[in-house]
Amino acid sequence: MNSAVAERDPALDMHAKVNAVIARGDLKGLTDEEKNWHYLEVCRTVGVNPATRPFQYITLNNRLVLYPTKDCTDQLRKVNGINIEIVSYETNEAGVLLVRVKATDKHGRFDEDYGAVNIKGLGGEN
Repeated sequence: MNSAVAERDPALDMHAKVNAVIARGDLKGLTDEEKNWHYLEVCRTVGVNPATRPFQYITLNNRLVLYPTKDCTDQLRKVNGINIEIVSYETNEAGVLLVRVKATDKHGRFDEDYGAVNIKGLGGEN
C-alpha cells in the first residue's frame, strides 16, 4: 500500500533553516535547541560570555534576530581593546540628537561615525 503522505527530507528542512539564518538573518524557523546552539556559537565566535546575556532575541523587520545588548558591546570593547570617544553632540531645532564618535583600537587604528535619533517629545524612561 502506498502512503498518500510524502515524508519531508530532513536535509531540505535544515537547508531552508540555514538559508534563512545566513542569507536573511532570520532565526524564526529555528527550534529552541537550535536557537540555543546558535546563541552559544555566536558568543564563542565573538568572544563574549553567554552567561551575562550579551544578546537578546528581538523581532526586527519581521525577522527574529540576535540583538547585542550594552553588556555585549562593553565586553567586545574590552576584548578588542577599543576606546570610544564622543567627538561632538548637539540637538538640532527639529529635536534630533546628532552624535559624532571616534573609536580607537589598541593598535591605534581608528574609525569615526555619526548617529542621529529623534528625541523630540521624549521624557522619563523614553
